[in-house]
Amino acid sequence: MPSANPQKRKFLVTLLIVTVAAAGLIGGLGVRYLLEAEPTYADFAEYLPYFKPINRTNPAADTWEGKTLLINFWATWCPPCIEEMPLLDHFNSEFGEQNFQVVGIAFDDLEPVEEFIRQYQLEFLSLTANLALVDELMDVLGNDKLVLPFSVVFASDGVILLRKFGPFEEAELTAIVTDLGRG
Repeated sequence: MPSANPQKRKFLVTLLIVTVAAAGLIGGLGVRYLLEAEPTYADFAEYLPYFKPINRTNPAADTWEGKTLLINFWATWCPPCIEEMPLLDHFNSEFGEQNFQVVGIAFDDLEPVEEFIRQYQLEFLSLTANLALVDELMDVLGNDKLVLPFSVVFASDGVILLRKFGPFEEAELTAIVTDLGRG
């Protein structure tokens, strides 16, 4: 009986180990991907009871059912956030009757947020909570780096239409509300 080549055997064993390791890694990533479902409006709504409304009464979770909802995370110390606030407020006022709603979530202390809302006369609902909770919600919605401003747009069926890192331009918001008229 001929004996197997030791070098060939070592190569085959190494190849087998590398193949099994790669398959395990790829399989593990696949399972992780399958287990991490895309967040929906329902994930956001779970946090609502823990937030304090700044300029309105506390909304019920079903307040925005059937509406396109733009959630905007912002802070008073964030220049791009400050820059986009009047635009968001305008679109909320202009298109609120067409099932479009802006909700601001302040990543900031309460006092400067209240003063900012008064100073800029913002009409859209603004919420606040402790910073750890706001951080956690941003992470759940896809912003694990705490980039501000950060926005998530939920379609009327509760799925995420888009995530936006940085301030909106008027053309981007116009495209969102234009699509509402088609749907």
